[in-house]
Amino acid sequence: MKTNKSIRQKKVGSLLKNILGQSIREVVPDSHSSLISITRIEIGKDLLTAHVYISVLDKSKQKQIIDFLNLKTGFLRKAVASRTKLKYNPLLIFNSDPLMEYDEKVEDILNKLDKNE
Repeated sequence: MKTNKSIRQKKVGSLLKNILGQSIREVVPDSHSSLISITRIEIGKDLLTAHVYISVLDKSKQKQIIDFLNLKTGFLRKAVASRTKLKYNPLLIFNSDPLMEYDEKVEDILNKLDKNE
């Protein structure tokens, strides 16, 4: 999948990934605790929207954590605004990363093929 991201989109995405990685640790309570990874961030061309794709080690908590993060977008946007000098603070939308699930399916298929040989 080829993307035509501008250098600015890549820089803002990288900056957001670092800031959100730190901020998510602060906002997620212990009851939700599981290993949470930001796998990628897709920034719109206008830099007003950021789709944040995450992966959660405990798959049973993934939907609960994503819903929680979407409820806390105000706090997370404020954390981004206080640590950056962006003209516009992007809207954050949290989703599970479908590419991670796709990779797991491909790995399962390859393992089955190895066993059959």
